[in-house]
Parts: sequence; structure tokens; C-alpha cells
Amino acid sequence: MDKEQSVLEKLSRHLTAFEMLEKKAEKNKIQELRDSIGEAQNFSVLTDDEISLVLAYRAHQTRIDQKKKQADVANIGGLGNHASYASFERTGKATLSNFIKVMRGLGRINELEGLLKRDISAKLSELESGSGRKNKRRIKDKFFEDTVNLL
Repeated sequence: MDKEQSVLEKLSRHLTAFEMLEKKAEKNKIQELRDSIGEAQNFSVLTDDEISLVLAYRAHQTRIDQKKKQADVANIGGLGNHASYASFERTGKATLSNFIKVMRGLGRINELEGLLKRDISAKLSELESGSGRKNKRRIKDKFFEDTVNLL
């Protein structure tokens, strides 16, 4: 029985060591990927995971430039604890809500305002296909108002 126990203990230690190596390899893989894509400018050629890592890298660099600690960003943004922010920096994974909190913590919330805004061509199409004179006028006024805001 002692021999079986000894073999089981050795097997358990080897399994634990193997799991640790797997985790380290995964961390190294993520770091290599982060290093390889760095400050990528063209998101259209990146995978979703790569884009997430670029955003995390940029958040990290912004935090460093601002001389803030991870806990500072988490507190300012309302993340609750710095572990969520630290995890985002490391893996690029965050819920949309937490990403918004990160942006707020970095003082860059205003950059989200431009995301998913309707472009001018969509507004022109709406203007051209709108029905009724009153509706067209309202659309046209809104179009020019939005165009002025873009400038």
C-alpha cells in the first residue's frame, strides 16, 4: 500500500508540474502574441483575440504614461478591485462594461463617443429614400446638424 501511495504522490507531483508548465506556456504564448502585434494600427488584418490584446497593450502603455498604478485605474473607473484590470492588461479579456470602466479609469471615455456612429453615406441614403416632405426635411436638418458636429 505504501508503494501505491508513493507512486500516486509522484504521479500527482508530476501532474501538478505539467499543469504549471502548461499555464506557463499559455502565458508565454500570450506574451509572444502581444509582443508580435504590439501597436498594430490596422485592425482589419487582426483576429478578435489579437485586437483585444492590442487594446490591452495600449491601455497598459497609457497607464504607464500617466504614471498610474493598476489599482488607480480600477478605482477611478469603478472596477471594484484591481484584479479585473490586471487580468485585462494581461489577457485582453474584459466584458464591455468593464472595458468602459477601464476607459473611464484612464480618462479616455470620450474616445468611445465616435464608435459606431452612423457615417455620412448612411445618412445620405436615408435622406434620398425618406418618404414625405416633412420627414425629408427633418432628416435633412438632422443630417446637416450631424455633419456640423463631425467637423
